[in-house]
Amino acid sequence: ENGTLPQYELAQEGIKQAHLAGDKFKKELEDANIPFERVRICYSPFARTAHTARVVASVLGLPFEGDQCKVVDDLRERYFGPSYELESHDRYPEIWALDEKNPFECPEGGESAADVVS
Repeated sequence: ENGTLPQYELAQEGIKQAHLAGDKFKKELEDANIPFERVRICYSPFARTAHTARVVASVLGLPFEGDQCKVVDDLRERYFGPSYELESHDRYPEIWALDEKNPFECPEGGESAADVVS
């Protein structure tokens, strides 16, 4: 499936951002006195979210292959279709206009807004 292959993992900038997010999350947990053992990281099956979860888990010292980290298939984002795949976010207004016109209409080869809600 699109987005689940290793080639779609984070780029170097994304890895850096995931480390920063992990550091911030770790500080917030420490400030709130929440033990890391209570943390659960749930992520979608997309390669970039799994990679992000793996980086954050490593910052927290959590085993990624343990009970505290879990892939949840229902946590996936909307697929806009092949003509939008790996394109700029600048094209989102096209989708939003289509959604406003008819939430049941799919972009070519993609999912409608109604598909994602259900």
